[in-house]
Amino acid sequence: MRKIWLRIISGKKKNIALMLGGIIVMIGLSGCHYKSRGEYMADAVRKDYEQADMMMQSIMETLEAQDANALKELFSPYALKHTENLEEKIEELIEFYPGSDEGFEGDCSAKGGQHYGEWIINGIYTVMSDSQEYEIRFITMPKNDEEPDKVGLYLIEVMTEEAKPEGFKWRNEEDEPGIYVLEPQERHW
Repeated sequence: MRKIWLRIISGKKKNIALMLGGIIVMIGLSGCHYKSRGEYMADAVRKDYEQADMMMQSIMETLEAQDANALKELFSPYALKHTENLEEKIEELIEFYPGSDEGFEGDCSAKGGQHYGEWIINGIYTVMSDSQEYEIRFITMPKNDEEPDKVGLYLIEVMTEEAKPEGFKWRNEEDEPGIYVLEPQERHW
């Protein structure tokens, strides 16, 4: 009887061990994420918009204050090094944009993301002034593990609605960094 009892006990231990092992495997397969894929993606998009809005707010504050040095400080070391006549272009932008207290609205798109080695944000905003609407597009790189000197503002492109030619295309991160002020019907391609 004692042998039978030991077999039953040892069988229960095996069952308990198997059950605990199964629970551990299930927990491991479910991962540590408490969010669904949809929630995770929504958070990533929200962070893209937050980054874009913060950069746009910084650009607008420097333009409103007509602070050329503060605007220059937003640019990445790479953009500073590879942009010809940046000081002149900053002055041209400050002269072109008269300032406004009416705010801005816009949209953004992103490549990569904060959990990847590269994160590039393209912001496109409409800025309302007393007499004119301006379209401002910028590219900023909040993260670049391979080329950390590219982290920061890469380019700004500004125009009025009258300056937008038919078939117009915005620049991208493959183009030269800097500031581009587009006058009416100026074509840059």
